[in-house]
Amino acid sequence: MKLTAQIKLLPTPEQADLLLRTMEMANRACNAISAYAWQHGAFRQYDLHHALYHDLRQQFPLSAQMVVRCLGKVADSYKLDRATQRTFMERGGIAYDSRLLTYKEGELSTISKRLVEKAKDTGRAIALEDLSGIRSATVSRAERSRHHNWAFYDLRSKITYKARRRGVPVVLVDPAYTSRTCHACGHCEKANRKRQAAFVCQACGHCDNADRNAALNIAARAEVNQPIVAQAA
Repeated sequence: MKLTAQIKLLPTPEQADLLLRTMEMANRACNAISAYAWQHGAFRQYDLHHALYHDLRQQFPLSAQMVVRCLGKVADSYKLDRATQRTFMERGGIAYDSRLLTYKEGELSTISKRLVEKAKDTGRAIALEDLSGIRSATVSRAERSRHHNWAFYDLRSKITYKARRRGVPVVLVDPAYTSRTCHACGHCEKANRKRQAAFVCQACGHCDNADRNAALNIAARAEVNQPIVAQAA
């Protein structure tokens, strides 16, 4: 499910300072990883993880999953071009996944309620990826883990339940290639996904946040599908 929720963080000054220091430390780690990758010609995440993970945990005060994300960020940066050593700005973006950010039960309920109410007030449906075959499909272990994350399914179940009670249609769509397909022109290519968070179409040059581009593709597919939830309880 490529569900994109816009959430405004309201950290305390202490929390904001901690977030900035974590970002800066993570990008220092990325530069250290990149220097090793460039020097040794090792650009795959597996090779970098095997060579550097334990040293990075000792050198940088980062969580285990944050170190993994830094390794992935550097590996992704070298996928399309290995002619130049990559460097990372001190406050460059760091991707937070479901293992770095967790939601409390009440937060999931609030998010699902707001999504359903927004759809109800605007007369719209909610589109979700149909992942019914994900267990048997040939996908990476990391992708399968993400799809079966507890918070992920808990949020989906809350959306579906509340939508049914409010009479909001929920449409399940085939998620195949939504992350690689350009919403602007329809061109589908693996290289369109420049980085984990960045989408750049190789055909028309359209640029967007990768999750937003995928969400727009899901919404477009939902327009030709029939809703599975339409009656209020």
